[in-house]
Amino acid sequence: MSGSGTSTFIDPDDYQASLDRVPLDLLLATSRGEFKACVTSARLNHLYLLSSEEDFPRIAYVSLSPALVFVGFLTRSSPPIVWGGVELHPGEIVFHSRAERFHQRTTGPCSWGLIGLAAAQFERYSATVTGKMLTAPAAGRVLWPAARNSARLLRLFTQACRLAETRPKILGQPGAWSKGSSTH
Repeated sequence: MSGSGTSTFIDPDDYQASLDRVPLDLLLATSRGEFKACVTSARLNHLYLLSSEEDFPRIAYVSLSPALVFVGFLTRSSPPIVWGGVELHPGEIVFHSRAERFHQRTTGPCSWGLIGLAAAQFERYSATVTGKMLTAPAAGRVLWPAARNSARLLRLFTQACRLAETRPKILGQPGAWSKGSSTH
């Protein structure tokens, strides 16, 4: 299944409902004011991208789909996200366990991203890229990649999300993800 797009929300319940592959079992505002969030998502066969920009502090209980292997990260400099009691800072990546459940808290405006890949594809691609088959960890953990690798991941993620915002139909076309393909 392919599809992509962007939505803006002013109701926390509508925002929660929009995160269908990343169900938020609980979403609580932690201060007074108007809630606003913008979600961009892209689904391409076995790959799922989600970018969220939130203008409001909140607490969430997150339950990840067991069918996918997820990594999460901040997409802009902002106050850290507290994930399972651990602060996640720009440049750091959370490598989630399969079907992980955790609390997540933001203290202010926050921009974060999530990449999910079908477990079988993750294992296959990891073997191709690294020479050994990787699997999701038994428990989620924070990774500290080299700055250039973190920046490259964020750049590619941002470019894909920009396509999902501005030209959502192009992501489903054959060759849209091949090296050297043009989107202009």
